[in-house]
Amino acid sequence: MAAEELHVVGVKIKAGEHLAYDEAFIRKMAQTIQQNPKATKMPLGCLIAVWAPIVIMVILVISVVSLFVYAKLNGL
Repeated sequence: MAAEELHVVGVKIKAGEHLAYDEAFIRKMAQTIQQNPKATKMPLGCLIAVWAPIVIMVILVISVVSLFVYAKLNGL
């Protein structure tokens, strides 16, 4: 959808108006997703881009906590 169409739909939703949609197309799309769940999976690059910063953050937190405990135990 174009930006203008999305804005119009947003205004309609905020106003509580009923939106027209193609029920047959939605049923077909739901059936396709149920038959082929791989169609909705994220590509590997996206998974890496999402999880890499989280893994790095956890490793850094563990490192900082380890250094803090080491310093306390050795009187530094």
